Amino acid sequence: MHQTSRMQKFLWGVLFTILHGALTTLAFLWSYGVGSDHFEGRPVSLFSVYASEWLSETLKFPLVTASFKIFRFPGLWGYMPILLNSALWVTMLMFLFGRLCRVLSSGTKTPDKLSEPTP
Repeated sequence: MHQTSRMQKFLWGVLFTILHGALTTLAFLWSYGVGSDHFEGRPVSLFSVYASEWLSETLKFPLVTASFKIFRFPGLWGYMPILLNSALWVTMLMFLFGRLCRVLSSGTKTPDKLSEPTP
């Protein structure tokens, strides 16, 4: 069975953190642009308004949403909550994916019996 080294996992985590951060920023910009067009009276699809807002808010949850309501970040420091939020998302997704792979590869074992050694 192929085992992924810690360095490979770390590099994948960094790559996905950067991708999530970029996607979060692009979703915010899309939502801002659609909202601006709607506010200025230009014809905008209602689907694009709801989809851009939903995507932006989903990707910003939980740290970005909470931190911008509590703190003001000057200049480029505003990207720190996005980076931390992306790292949190990637950490949780990698953990869940690892657990899922372990459960699927264990055959008929239940998740609580994964720590028991197999004969």
